[in-house]
Amino acid sequence: MGYPDKHNENPVGIFIGRPYGRILLLQNPGLFTLEMPSRLSYSIALAVFLFDQLAKKYISKSLSLGRSIPVIKDIFHLTLVHNSGVAFGLFKNRQAFFIIITSIVILYITLALFLNRKQNSLSSRIAFGLILGGACGNLLDRLRLGFIVDFFDFRIWPVFNIADSAITIGIFILAIDFLVRPKQEAGDNKYRVT
Repeated sequence: MGYPDKHNENPVGIFIGRPYGRILLLQNPGLFTLEMPSRLSYSIALAVFLFDQLAKKYISKSLSLGRSIPVIKDIFHLTLVHNSGVAFGLFKNRQAFFIIITSIVILYITLALFLNRKQNSLSSRIAFGLILGGACGNLLDRLRLGFIVDFFDFRIWPVFNIADSAITIGIFILAIDFLVRPKQEAGDNKYRVT
């Protein structure tokens, strides 16, 4: 353990504490350094995961299976449903398959965030954080309970949860980012002299 040099503007290592009063934890961490872009995504993922799990726990303790409480009558209810399928109750009772696919998605997003941390746009980092947090929340349900706890019921749409919402919003943001970015890059390249 040691302290960084006050005159070194770019000390190499992981530190705890304020500038010039930090404690060196690991010299030359290499790949283990979390930069700000990654932290944003992982912070969003953690917030989604925790909020999703707390809401599921509260709803599961407050409602019996199938019970519905109207929040806005005939429009929005809280209804406890156990979903053994994927989004909207499709493909029920294929838990092993969904656990494997979700694990692959989580691994892919984690690696994509880590390896491309400087190239990812702000919107894609937010989107990946939402998707990662939602995927982790639903994966934990599958591993722990054998089903996913759903509770948002809009009566005209299948019942869903916070994790599903985060995944859907994340995919929507990625789609917009994918459609808009090529146009922005083309506009930027239009004025470039080669």
